[in-house]
Amino acid sequence: MGGMGGRPRQQRQQSKAKAATINVGLDLTVEQGLEGGQFEFSFKRFKQQGTSMETKRVTMKLRLDAGVAHGTTKTVKGQGHDHPEGERGDVVVTVRIDAGEEYRWEDEVLVQDVPVPYSVLILGGKVKVRLPSGKEGRLTVEPFTQVGDRRRMSKAGYNGSDLELEFTLVEYDTLTKKQKNALDGLNKLGL
Repeated sequence: MGGMGGRPRQQRQQSKAKAATINVGLDLTVEQGLEGGQFEFSFKRFKQQGTSMETKRVTMKLRLDAGVAHGTTKTVKGQGHDHPEGERGDVVVTVRIDAGEEYRWEDEVLVQDVPVPYSVLILGGKVKVRLPSGKEGRLTVEPFTQVGDRRRMSKAGYNGSDLELEFTLVEYDTLTKKQKNALDGLNKLGL
């Protein structure tokens, strides 16, 4: 006699289905990020109307602390898409601080390109640098510095965070006759 016993009932309780998360970016200027406050953002979500789903534009406000970090995420529970048979989804807001023209974000680190003439990369010297704070200074470049090498400046970035300075090669649109002659001489010497 085989197969007469049957299987035990599963005691698992099924959890309610939940609608997909809506991801929203909240773009702020450096000044807005440093000051904090209440900020508006909009997104589209599916809203159930009887047996059908309709797209609805929603505008919400989110309060952020002063000095909010780039990449910070905030979850607004139950304000996302409707689900026909389950729970409404969440909205996840990612704060994006505008780094400005001379800067870029790599994860939460602010990076600034520092253009350096070829002669300074090879021989060493000093170059002018303007920091996010607006301060200008002269940065020492060691001899035989490579394009892509970096220097970290403590507390010189956004809201007192560190700043990564990345050395790049100065790009020239035109050259003077003297510069062309000097480069021609270097070329003949194998440089």
